[in-house]
Amino acid sequence: MGTVACVKEYPHHIHYHIHKATAESIEAGLKENSTIEITEGYTNFEDAFRFFMRYISVNEKDFNEIFPPRQTSLFD
Repeated sequence: MGTVACVKEYPHHIHYHIHKATAESIEAGLKENSTIEITEGYTNFEDAFRFFMRYISVNEKDFNEIFPPRQTSLFD
């Protein structure tokens, strides 16, 4: 499948997005992640991972202890 075909079939792939499972879609026999929500909550994997941790209510202190922020410059 080429890039153009992928965008036509899955237009959400050109945006950062979230796949969500809803009771309604599961009960209707649809794929559990068929509900798609476009988001501007992150623009890279690290931010997406932090977004997800907040979404599932992981304590920020615990998260930072296990996954400390990356060094952003040579002198940090």
